[in-house]
Amino acid sequence: MSTILLFVQQDNGKLVKGSLVALSAAKELQKAWNKSGIAAVCLGPGAGNAAKEAATFGFSQVLFSESALFAKYRAEPYARAIALAAKDSSADTLVAAATSTGKDVMPRVTAMLDGAQASDIVGVNADGSVKRPMYAGNMIADVELTSNVKVVTVRGTAYPAATPAGAAGAVKELALAGDPELV
Repeated sequence: MSTILLFVQQDNGKLVKGSLVALSAAKELQKAWNKSGIAAVCLGPGAGNAAKEAATFGFSQVLFSESALFAKYRAEPYARAIALAAKDSSADTLVAAATSTGKDVMPRVTAMLDGAQASDIVGVNADGSVKRPMYAGNMIADVELTSNVKVVTVRGTAYPAATPAGAAGAVKELALAGDPELV
């Protein structure tokens, strides 16, 4: 079995609520897709503090980087770091909040990992397919992702925000040397 990697957005060391909503969806996907655990990655200034906070939500591990590359959001280095974190954590499923950042970076990650993506999901069906709105929300489609690597962004109002689980996972700095473009 493999794991899920959640891209946890943070703002100066504080977790963004949308990421906690995405964690609730990731837990549902974990059951539906039979994944062994959920890891996380935090990037940018304050990511170390955010990673420590995130660890209390039951992640198996939380990777972080406060490298100068992530001082300001830029899609390319963020995408490369998320893809690197997916490889480091043996993740074949990636989840993020459907924020402007999540919607910008995750398609790039999907392309780098040669995966399939479902954007803006609002639910997970018993058969493992996901629900996503179409035609300005006038229709809900059931979408099945059939590639080996699956990427999902979660609508911010689709799930309740996750609460701390008590058990703290390992917090570890992401080794950027695994991608020559990031060093």
